[in-house]
Amino acid sequence: MAFTRHLHDMQTPEWEKAYIDYSRLKAALGAIRANTPRRVDLSHSSANHDIDHDHTHHSTSKRKETYYDFNIQAMTSAYLNRENSLGATRSGMSYQETPSFGVRLPGFAIRGTGIDLNKESPQISVPQIIHHSPIVSAFPKDSGASTLSPLAMIRSSLPAAHVKFFDILDAELDKVATFYADKEENMSEYSRVLKRQLRELEKHRQMFYESKAQSSSQSWAKRAYLSVTPVFSSLIRRIVGRNKRPQEPRHSRGVIRSSASYYGAWIMSEAAERGVAKGPEANGSTRPPPKFSYGGKVYPFDPHEYGNAKRRLRKAVIEHYRGLEMLSDYRALNLTGFDKLLRRYGKIAKISILDVYMKEKIEPSAFASDTVVNCMIEETEQLFAAYFEHGNKKKASRLLRFELATKTQHSSMLRTGLCLGITLCATTGGYYFSSQEQTRNSLTSWNIFLFVYSILATPVLLALLIGLNIQVWTLAKINYTFIFKLDARSRLDYHEYFEFPSFLLCTLACAFWLTFAQIGPPMLWPLLWFILTLVFMLNPIHSIMYGNARWWTTKKLAKLGASGVWTIEFVDLWLGDQMCSLVYFFTNMFFVGCFYTHTFPKDLQHAVTQYLSFPVNATLLESSASQTAIQNLNILSSAYNPGAQEAWATCGAGQNWKLYAFIGLLPFIIRFVQCVRRYWDSKLPTQLLNAGKYGAGMVYYIFYFNWRHQENSLTDKSYIYWCLAAVTYSLYGCAWDFFVDWSMCKPYARYPLLRPELGYKTHIPFYYLAMLFNLISRFNWLLYIFCRNLNFEACAFIDAVLEIVRRVVWNFYRLENKHVSNVDMYRATRDVPLPYHFDPRDSEEVNAARLQLKKRMARLS
Repeated sequence: MAFTRHLHDMQTPEWEKAYIDYSRLKAALGAIRANTPRRVDLSHSSANHDIDHDHTHHSTSKRKETYYDFNIQAMTSAYLNRENSLGATRSGMSYQETPSFGVRLPGFAIRGTGIDLNKESPQISVPQIIHHSPIVSAFPKDSGASTLSPLAMIRSSLPAAHVKFFDILDAELDKVATFYADKEENMSEYSRVLKRQLRELEKHRQMFYESKAQSSSQSWAKRAYLSVTPVFSSLIRRIVGRNKRPQEPRHSRGVIRSSASYYGAWIMSEAAERGVAKGPEANGSTRPPPKFSYGGKVYPFDPHEYGNAKRRLRKAVIEHYRGLEMLSDYRALNLTGFDKLLRRYGKIAKISILDVYMKEKIEPSAFASDTVVNCMIEETEQLFAAYFEHGNKKKASRLLRFELATKTQHSSMLRTGLCLGITLCATTGGYYFSSQEQTRNSLTSWNIFLFVYSILATPVLLALLIGLNIQVWTLAKINYTFIFKLDARSRLDYHEYFEFPSFLLCTLACAFWLTFAQIGPPMLWPLLWFILTLVFMLNPIHSIMYGNARWWTTKKLAKLGASGVWTIEFVDLWLGDQMCSLVYFFTNMFFVGCFYTHTFPKDLQHAVTQYLSFPVNATLLESSASQTAIQNLNILSSAYNPGAQEAWATCGAGQNWKLYAFIGLLPFIIRFVQCVRRYWDSKLPTQLLNAGKYGAGMVYYIFYFNWRHQENSLTDKSYIYWCLAAVTYSLYGCAWDFFVDWSMCKPYARYPLLRPELGYKTHIPFYYLAMLFNLISRFNWLLYIFCRNLNFEACAFIDAVLEIVRRVVWNFYRLENKHVSNVDMYRATRDVPLPYHFDPRDSEEVNAARLQLKKRMARLS
């Protein structure tokens, strides 16, 4: 059970199907243990087999089970001697000597490279990949005489349950070996591509510094023109240019995805990556690549694109190294699994078969040796050090190697618990004060402050609940780090993430309590909290509250404002959907700003007028009217002014419905532009259908705020238009959630209305509950009709909270569906576009890759 858990925790989630099915094999061993008779009868085996039978019956008083001990060493030696003596007479057969299985079976991380990492070597040549023969159960026949291997002789004498176990074991071994060989070949092909890309980068670097030296001798105006022009040219290419990388070919849903076909398609494509130096057209023309002129000299590359090309290649090398590490760990885990299963079988069946199976089955297999992978790892470290770290191999190794350190999160959990505890107490106390009649009489703007704090609380509540998403994804092995393209070395786990929203929620609850406890100026505390949040997020000091994570969030949120300019990634789509659930926050922030800007000038004028109407003397200073005038001199005490209630009319949605509608449409406009850009890049019509969903959302909010402008009348025609738009948007969005975002309602699924592959396999009922809740919450606009007797602001807040909860539930299954898609295609590394394109007709590497691709496609067919 310990290794089963270890295998589940340490395996690459996207390669889950390619690992050894340890649980199934353990079940087969359990069946052997339950059904094995007390005596294994092997007396019917042939006499010419080199098996020493022990005909001595052991006493039942000494052993409860009688068994026969096979002399495996004598049998193996006799078999190998026979093979050597018959080798000279065999014609048409050639056998490649395989290395002895001399590696010590690892617990997990031992790789047995045999390479001195500290030894200086300018270049390591990766050994040629040995194409291993398929796994067979017996060796070839010789001159008409049948010669069986030791393992085959043993299996021929075993009961059916034992044979079934070895059949499953052989199938798993073939699956693992084929997957490993396929990935090893892909990595070798991609290593050659990366090395050629890096050689081009070196040439590009020389041109960059040469053009820089040429431009330094010119006038400042000319240098400014040469510096600004490439920036605009690059921006135009990013906006207009489309990614023409070939789509990954689809194969049958087997174990092997054959990603070699992807790399081969990438290499052989006539219209590969848009990049620094563009190659021939897709129609096969030999038009020469464009030339770039700077400082009176023509360059084959754009010198100003050198930095961009270097960054892309750096990411590509890091991802390639990460893939090599995963492949090495994949081999180690599977070797350990086979070793443990064979040892357990030996204990159950009382047959020492480990050495024979290793010698005959595993050693000839593809993943018996990791020499090729370890050489590529060493070579990648040297290349990364030479091109990106100025030859500092120690630093390069530290940046490349990723070790998932086990960290204790007691301090993070303590801080989160303290913040949430303070939040609960402060919120309870503030709500108690706000419900008191005395507070409502003295603080005349109490209802406005309740509304303001409900607005500010919605984004923090969403951020806090996203922490639950991260926790569930982590426990369910949903690789959100890979899906969101986070840096696995510096990402936060859910314990650390919870510190962000819990801290913001704690400070907001304290401000809420201070406002209604009337400690200090009531209007000061919401403003201070908002400023504190901005300072907290934009703080440039990375050592305070995980600066890298804060900066990543800030950049991604800012990137939403330029949607359509850059290539759209999944994280951009996901963040845009989160923004669509915060329409309540965005629209009503106009009310907050209007309330603060309109109240201060009026209160200042009111305070000065009252103060000047009283002469300054000791008697009048003690009067209540004078005290009121002096109190109104404080610009932040406007909350006590009864005139502040005018903000409901002057700043509400009824009078400013067009502005409210425009602000509410902004998240939907962002998602609409993203869908259009995705259609521009991929030409998939489903992106236009997705854009139609957000278009329906925009129509809904236009009619909604128009209905608010008509004072929420149930008899006006605006109410009918709003209801029709709401029904259309609800049905459209719910259907898209089920059929596209969650990929539910698939035919031939084990569970009705679900899909064949599920990520939360042990929580099937929650799928149905989530679908039901999503359907109900899509129609939460009905609250405004059935609860119209209640306060409208309270209904709007309940509607906003329901939408936030619906979005959190949506997040669970949206990421789960994306992860299942990655698992189905064995996609575990990021596809980093490479900057340079080569004509495949002039590349020996591509010709070799084309030949290997044809062989692999023939083998797969």
